[in-house]
Amino acid sequence: MRQLLRSKIFGGLVFGIVILGMAVWGVEDIFSGGSGQNVVTAGERGVTLTELNERYEDDLERYRIENETNVTRKQGAELGLLSQTIGQQAFELSMLGYARSLGADATDDAVISLIEDDPNFKDASSDRFSRAQLDRYLAFNRKTNQQFEEETRDRLTMFYLQTSLGSGLQAPDVLARIQAVVESETRRFVWLTLSSDNLEDIPAPTEDEAREYFEANINRFQIPERRQLAIVAISPDAFVDLEAVTDEEIEQVYELQKDTVYAGDGERVVTEALFASKDAADEAFALLAVGGDINNRDGLVSLEEKQITKEEVPFLTVGQQQALSDVMFGAGVAQSAMFGPYDYNGNWLVYRIEEVVAGEPRPLDDEVRAEIAEGIALNNARSVFRDASLMMDDLILLGEEPEVMAERLGVDVIRFAPTDAQGRTREGGFEVDLVQTYTDGFRQAFTELFEGDQSERFDKRELSYLVTLETVFQSEVPDFEDVKDDVIAALAAQNLQTAFEQTAADIEARINGGESTFDQEAERFGTEAQRTIEGASRANLSEVAGRLPNAALQGLFEAEEGGFVSVQGNTATERVIARLDSISVSDPQVTEDISTRLKGAIQNNLEQDLREAFVQALQTEFGAEQDSRAINGLIASIENGN
Repeated sequence: MRQLLRSKIFGGLVFGIVILGMAVWGVEDIFSGGSGQNVVTAGERGVTLTELNERYEDDLERYRIENETNVTRKQGAELGLLSQTIGQQAFELSMLGYARSLGADATDDAVISLIEDDPNFKDASSDRFSRAQLDRYLAFNRKTNQQFEEETRDRLTMFYLQTSLGSGLQAPDVLARIQAVVESETRRFVWLTLSSDNLEDIPAPTEDEAREYFEANINRFQIPERRQLAIVAISPDAFVDLEAVTDEEIEQVYELQKDTVYAGDGERVVTEALFASKDAADEAFALLAVGGDINNRDGLVSLEEKQITKEEVPFLTVGQQQALSDVMFGAGVAQSAMFGPYDYNGNWLVYRIEEVVAGEPRPLDDEVRAEIAEGIALNNARSVFRDASLMMDDLILLGEEPEVMAERLGVDVIRFAPTDAQGRTREGGFEVDLVQTYTDGFRQAFTELFEGDQSERFDKRELSYLVTLETVFQSEVPDFEDVKDDVIAALAAQNLQTAFEQTAADIEARINGGESTFDQEAERFGTEAQRTIEGASRANLSEVAGRLPNAALQGLFEAEEGGFVSVQGNTATERVIARLDSISVSDPQVTEDISTRLKGAIQNNLEQDLREAFVQALQTEFGAEQDSRAINGLIASIENGN
């Protein structure tokens, strides 16, 4: 296996900043711009299609190891791993371009030193660098010495950049101490909850009152501008044709896959190695991965070759056992696949598959036929989709109208009810698909297009579309009779809140004036006063969790002693009235413990702010470009199982 991918220096140090870079570049933005020999380019640096494919294989292997699964290239792409790989390459090239502009590349001596110090390339007996170990690694991963040295140089340069960002940055202790005092102070409060049933009857609004309210709040009931959009969209789903799939095609696929995809669980011939420690198991895992001999390894408890069924996979924990049995007996598992190490009764298990013994295949029944037919139809549809995607570009250049374009592409024009900029219809409905599926086009239709304009083409995963703004319906004021019921309901709700606010003010005045207490007020309104016992702090809200609305808690933690808070309860027909009774400072040791805990978080926040500023500046100066046609070709190849 590619053990270098699992080592700490390469597995973790640059991960955080790479993810941050992908958040700025985005994985949706990876399909635009650029062309030429390199498919991803930043300055003088670039990645070819072959290299990108190799990086995807590396990321896929890492995912398999970390998640103990045996996903295929196609499944990895469906999980978004390919998009992550491309986004990561775009960011790394920008970082490396920046380093080169500073003359900050890792030196030859540093690269050689890092390789020779890697424990994966040391002789077990002498603990010295072993050229033979490195050669086995290079052969297993099909890399040249120069390729590996350049990859190591890039990784080391990335490490230099990341560590230099946070060097010298130190969060002042006083920040943590101030925050700890605020977090740890204990507040005690009392509250009661009123419902509309606790209040005196509030007269229902009359029609005249409603009309007056309508005229005074005309903007509240104004119908905003709405826009009618015509969308021409293509996706593989639009071209699925199950009827075009023949019995002969189904039978051909079945014959090809019956011993793999449709095979029974069968059995697996495995090498099972048990070690006394995880470190020993990790070292053996790396050695087994390159065909090494693990006999007589330190920490080896037992070593056995055995033939097992899925039911005979050893019980680890419930989750681990299920995961191990699924991947060992899953579709696509191959000879030499590695699994582990797994914690097993205090020892550590490592498995290597020596032979896959297929089980009896499922019969070609109606269920299997339907499954195969769907797969064939979807695969055919993806091919049609790619052709339609190219045709869509030509139709856009010709300036065809939506109806003509849709007819040529073999799809229907999609129209939703006219909506406002939030996706609301005149009747108050919400067009979910319009807003969520066609987000970018919908946004552009309300910010950049005029009536009759056509948007640019938008591409998401397996979806391409464009939007035409057909009609703009100007904002209008409805007739009172059309919205009378809504106006009466709005006025009634306002009257209720006004009554709540007046009642809360009266309660506060009586209590502050010494005429009453919280318990007496609760009795007056037929409810119950509630109190904290231990009190609550910003660091510990367990006593009041779920008992008070967040708005009430926020007000109580901002109030001074004796201060009142009145907020809406869990519904619009409830009101919470609370008072802060006391504030006490926590024990110094508690405050010190919280201060120690917060210091790391404050340090991390400062470093994160610095990284975000750095990435933004880097994007402006050294942003990467991608060759969309070449990348789409790679995606199509993977989707076709290549």
